[in-house]
Amino acid sequence: GMGASTIISILEDDMEVAQSAQLLVLQPMAGAASLRAWLCSHGWQLAAEELVDDAPHFYEIIAAKRGPAPAYSVAECAVGPLLLAQKHPLLGKQLERQLATCRQLLENMGRSERARASEKYKEIEALKAELEVLQNGKRSDSK
Repeated sequence: GMGASTIISILEDDMEVAQSAQLLVLQPMAGAASLRAWLCSHGWQLAAEELVDDAPHFYEIIAAKRGPAPAYSVAECAVGPLLLAQKHPLLGKQLERQLATCRQLLENMGRSERARASEKYKEIEALKAELEVLQNGKRSDSK
C-alpha cells in the first residue's frame, strides 16, 4: 500500500542499490504520475505499464529499466505514455479517473480567489485541457 512518494524515498535512500537493479516493477497506490516523472528524470525508462480494474480498486503497474527516457508531457505521465501508445483496454477509464481528479481539485480550489490565482491552479487547468485532448482523441479506442 505504498504511494509514489514512499517508493521514491526508498529508491533515493540507496540510489546505488536502486541503480544496480536491471528492472523495477512498481505498483504505486497513489501518485503514479510523479513516480513516472521521477523515474524518467533519474536514468530509468518505462519498459511496460499495466492497468488492473479490481473493483473497487484500480491499480497501475509500472516496469522501468535503466536507460534514457523520452521527454513525456505532464498528461502523458498522468495517464501512462505506454498505456496511451498501446491503447490499453482500460485507457478510457484511466483518462476519466485523471480528469475527475482535475475537476475535483479545480472545484475545491475555485472556492478561493487566492487559490484560483495560483500557479498550481493554472497547472491543473492545463493538465485538464491536455487530458481532454487525449480523451477526445482516444475515445473511440477505449471502453
